Amino acid sequence: MAVVAIVTASATWQGCGEVQPNWQRAGQTASPPRPRSPTPTPRKEPVKPKPAPAGPPATPAAERPAAPPASQPAPEPGDYYQLLLLNEASRQQTEPNIATRRLEHGPGDLVGEVLGRLYVPVGMQGADRYLLVYATPAEWRAAADFVRLLDVAPSDELPKSSGGPPVQAFQDLVAALMTRSRPGSVDREALAEIARRFETIAASDQAAPVLRWASAMLAGDIYARTLYDFGRAEQIYLAAQNFAPAGSVEQMNVIYARARAHLLNGRRDRAQKLFESVVAGFLVYRRSEVYDRCRRGMEELQRK
Repeated sequence: MAVVAIVTASATWQGCGEVQPNWQRAGQTASPPRPRSPTPTPRKEPVKPKPAPAGPPATPAAERPAAPPASQPAPEPGDYYQLLLLNEASRQQTEPNIATRRLEHGPGDLVGEVLGRLYVPVGMQGADRYLLVYATPAEWRAAADFVRLLDVAPSDELPKSSGGPPVQAFQDLVAALMTRSRPGSVDREALAEIARRFETIAASDQAAPVLRWASAMLAGDIYARTLYDFGRAEQIYLAAQNFAPAGSVEQMNVIYARARAHLLNGRRDRAQKLFESVVAGFLVYRRSEVYDRCRRGMEELQRK
């Protein structure tokens, strides 16, 4: 069944938004990094994320990021985690903090761009070999699990209806979103319809929670950043927050997305409270890009 497929494909549940590379933070240069472990300046007292609350069934071993061989050392707490999206065959990575995903249908950059709206990386760049870098293993694993749901060929056709299995409807919308979000080709009317249909999936009891969360996140992103309908964005983000396990990366990312939308809307007071809630309530992910942005946003608003 399609619903079972989505549960197993994204069952890790350990982990939106406008993503801008932060290679300086990750110790990277402007050129694409090689598939080797980045070596950023280590922070003091790094914190390992605690296990996420119980969620859907465990992801089958074949769908998890490849586990390192027993002879390989485990990633250090200060390591950065790389997710490499490829449109070509490549040798198997053996480094414990590198996950490789072979794409069968979607271009690496477009798949990575949509993925970055859901799981915000420290930085991302490339084309057919597209690299996303994460600072916590929870985000990295969740993003790696979600890739196969986004591995679709871009489509110029807007799906005729939202009928059919939720997974297929979601992937059809992602395919349409890819072609209508490119610089210079933003189609506001089509994006409004895509957002509405993502909402339909988010409201469906037939869709798995992680699919409802992702659909709400993408709909909210369109409403806030393209259509400037901030009231609707807040409503759909609140729905997304209900689909995410308490204390998870997904929940943190929703709160950040809400804060960013309020900033765009000039509601600094609301954004400040949301930034503060992330900083106070998600210390376990304090190395993540989202947490870092919330901390910096909170400090900047406090100075003004």
